[in-house]
Amino acid sequence: MTVIVSATLPPDLLSRVQALHTVVQVPAGTPPQEVITEVGRRAEVKGLLCTLKTRVDEALLDAFPQLKVVSNYAVGFDNVSVPVVNTRKVLVCNTPGVLDAAVADLTFGLVLCLARNLVPMHTFVARGTWKTKPAPLATDLAGKRLGLLGMGRIGRMVALRARAFGMAVSYHNRSRDTASSTFLRRMMRLPSSSTFSCVPLVRPRASRTALGKVICPRSATVASMRMLSDGFGMHEFYIPDHSASTAGACSCAA
Repeated sequence: MTVIVSATLPPDLLSRVQALHTVVQVPAGTPPQEVITEVGRRAEVKGLLCTLKTRVDEALLDAFPQLKVVSNYAVGFDNVSVPVVNTRKVLVCNTPGVLDAAVADLTFGLVLCLARNLVPMHTFVARGTWKTKPAPLATDLAGKRLGLLGMGRIGRMVALRARAFGMAVSYHNRSRDTASSTFLRRMMRLPSSSTFSCVPLVRPRASRTALGKVICPRSATVASMRMLSDGFGMHEFYIPDHSASTAGACSCAA
């Protein structure tokens, strides 16, 4: 069976695929039909292993009429036209849940950075400022409250980490999720009742919209950071004015 691999795989995993199938490698993000142009070779393709950069739509399925399986080397399947693959009876696979803990770790790492001023403190030490000036005071996490806009798989893992640091947790969600955290029916109450706010929502556009409504009115500066693990690219991290009731906020997609 011929399989298109349009993802950067670890060598051992690629070797396992090559041992079982004839592999045609296509650069990630390049439409496979632009690389494989011969009709005969296209008809031999039964599988596609790709990332979110490869659009699986009618044009791709028309080009590879014998395609049976699409394996997304990713948690999501935003690149897949679900109605089209359902009509063509193409099986689509993804990897849900494998990055939940990793994203929660990074999210809480950002909370820790904000509380303890880790980035400014790195500069403080690297420049040798510590030799002439005392280090600025930072904030304890214990006894503070973390607000979560969204309580899905990643939200629950972030809440677990927050409680391990002695924090209380509030959240706004479409439905009540857990008795161990405080449920807020009104989204707008989240920043005023929390020391730190996080937005673990599913889609980046939804995250930005919700974050803008809740956090932006209290924000003084905006920074950006690339979250590599979720495949969605750029997310905004809002650092509110310390004169406001919110001391910090971070956003990431699940």
